[in-house]
Amino acid sequence: MASSLIQAAGGRPKEVRQQVEIALRKIPTVQGGGGQVYLAPETARMFEQAQELAKKAGDSFVTAERLLQALAMSAGTPSATSLKNAGVTHRGI
Repeated sequence: MASSLIQAAGGRPKEVRQQVEIALRKIPTVQGGGGQVYLAPETARMFEQAQELAKKAGDSFVTAERLLQALAMSAGTPSATSLKNAGVTHRGI
């Protein structure tokens, strides 16, 4: 779904996927924790941004488009950089 959205926004989905895979390999893995999920502050802010975008658009839930838009708007993050490098901006989504 993300590939289709990125392509529709004028981006290059294969390039984004490659950059995301490289970034994911750099993240240390965590084991244990008893099933508790912890979010990085940047991730929590991205979800909050997506929720605000959905609310402004009159959506009753957060769509994939809003998540991708919030990722593109999260300046300075690897996700935003990957999307920008592949030709995707939050306005194009």
